[in-house]
Amino acid sequence: MKCRAKRLLIFPHKHGKLARMRIRQATKDDLLAIHEVDCHAIQELCAPAYPSETLQQWLAIKTLAELEQSFAKQHTVYFVAEDTQGVQGAIARHYSEIIRLCVNPAKSGSGIGKKLLMAAEKNAQQQDLAWLQVNSTLNAVAFYASQGYQKRQHFEVERGENLRIAVVKMDKTL
Repeated sequence: MKCRAKRLLIFPHKHGKLARMRIRQATKDDLLAIHEVDCHAIQELCAPAYPSETLQQWLAIKTLAELEQSFAKQHTVYFVAEDTQGVQGAIARHYSEIIRLCVNPAKSGSGIGKKLLMAAEKNAQQQDLAWLQVNSTLNAVAFYASQGYQKRQHFEVERGENLRIAVVKMDKTL
């Protein structure tokens, strides 16, 4: 299933406050929700940093099947942030690399990304990993820097046949 353009909805909790987020390890049942959040994050949060043609090509290769393959890889762990409305963000770590971090664009800046990153870092420490690295999208560099990640290298990653995405390699000692 390719990314759909449907909007994610956020409903306030009682008294106008957003519902409390819970961070937990993801299950296969979360994959469709993770896929939808990831696609919406690319569409909206990456839009200021990348040309629309790049975003369209990127979204075309973001399939549920690709996510299922990633989820099934040995030494890969996924966490989700959920509230009463469902999954609002996700993070994945494969060995010492953050391979996915996405947050519902409507909740960007609310601390979900930070909580997910902290969960992945704690899990990495429990696995005796001394550092983590990430190929950050251009729009997320400031976020990772604010969490202690150091910029190491600007380069492009290849995705699919003709898609190259500019990223910044960053790392952090745990």
